[in-house]
Amino acid sequence: MIEIEDRFVVPAAPAEVMRRFSDVERIAQCLPGVALEGRDQEGYYLGTMTVAFGPKRVKFQGRVRCDFDLDGRRGTLAGAGSAAGRAATIRSHTAFSIHPHPDSGPDANASVVEVLSRTELHGVLAQFAAAGGAVLGRQIMRDFSERLAEELRTESGGRSRQSQAEAPHTALPGPSSSLAPDPQPLSALSLVWRVLRSLLGKTRREWRA
Repeated sequence: MIEIEDRFVVPAAPAEVMRRFSDVERIAQCLPGVALEGRDQEGYYLGTMTVAFGPKRVKFQGRVRCDFDLDGRRGTLAGAGSAAGRAATIRSHTAFSIHPHPDSGPDANASVVEVLSRTELHGVLAQFAAAGGAVLGRQIMRDFSERLAEELRTESGGRSRQSQAEAPHTALPGPSSSLAPDPQPLSALSLVWRVLRSLLGKTRREWRA
């Protein structure tokens, strides 16, 4: 079991961040390697996640159920997936809540997202969990938060330009004009390297102190 409890800051008001989280098709664009493929009759979102281990690629197919409390600005995502022919399965449950940033002022133009995620990995992925899955999971969450923040900044800039041009009837950019779906898989080697580089930087700072 990999358990991750973390938080990150995004440059938008809580209501706007909640609106973005509830737009599942668009929020999925912030996750590298993820592609949605519609919904089933039970309301689950169907999709894939492709992970690259050097030249080899593993594609997981699965489904996830999303429940949102828009007024309470919280939600849960529960899903499972497997890689055909590779004896690898994954099951995950994630809960999140969104709060005004304490230093954002009366306009609340920044939010804190708190996340609690529990993931079970079985088969060949069990070794991944034992070899530092929580650390790599936090790096994936940081990558996600950076992509989300960039999309929110891009959209905010578009709204500012629209306001200055006094063109209230001009359509805002749609999902495809911000961050396009990432066709590249999640690179496991790149992920490990970023984690190692972060740990080395932290060690150097502590040594200099």
